[in-house]
Amino acid sequence: MRPTIPDPSSHRRAFTLIELLTVIAIIGILAAILFPAVNGVLTHAHKAAVKNQLSQWTVAVQSYKSDYSYYPIMDGALGSTPGTANVVNAQKFSIALTGTQLDGTALAVGATATELVGNTKRRLYYTIANNELVMTDKTPTGLQDAFGNTEFAYLYDSNGDGFIKSDDKVYNGAAQSAPTLTSGSGAKFTPDPTNDVNLVTGIRAGAIFYSPGVGNTDGTPIDSSSAVFSWK
Repeated sequence: MRPTIPDPSSHRRAFTLIELLTVIAIIGILAAILFPAVNGVLTHAHKAAVKNQLSQWTVAVQSYKSDYSYYPIMDGALGSTPGTANVVNAQKFSIALTGTQLDGTALAVGATATELVGNTKRRLYYTIANNELVMTDKTPTGLQDAFGNTEFAYLYDSNGDGFIKSDDKVYNGAAQSAPTLTSGSGAKFTPDPTNDVNLVTGIRAGAIFYSPGVGNTDGTPIDSSSAVFSWK
């Protein structure tokens, strides 16, 4: 009678605790190496998306200017909606560039030029994508970018000299300025008046936008390498 040969698979050696800990340590090291690289790729992709978004806004504003010979005043307040000079007012942005309110509804037939943000022909210059809308209780309440930022600077050549400078008058007669923006993470971006947004020598452009870009989760100020500019 032949002796029974045991099945090797039934006697597989289990991993020891040291081996398991070694594998876990290796996985941890690989994750530590790969995570910053993956995060960097995502940040770069988001910055490219925001740059494209702001560039499209600029094209839309230029189309508006071609029709009306002036730039839309999309900063400041609209009715009870708060706003600041040189900071995009989402409702005014929508009315000026889409011909409708932010929620898609049309303004009254007898709406004034001011209520229509100068877009008296109610023309469509830009289609706001769903991912650009901030939704509150299923109602659009603002604009956002790929980083979740909801504040955007909007500067424009209001006197037609071909430059955006501090002597251009904007919303409510305020002097043109480069405002500080708060990112979605709560960190603030204040542009450098010489290297980022120089309004003394001026910027040769009709209209420009900028976003605070990727925010710092620890709340420290954002530098210009993280911000996104439409014109550079």
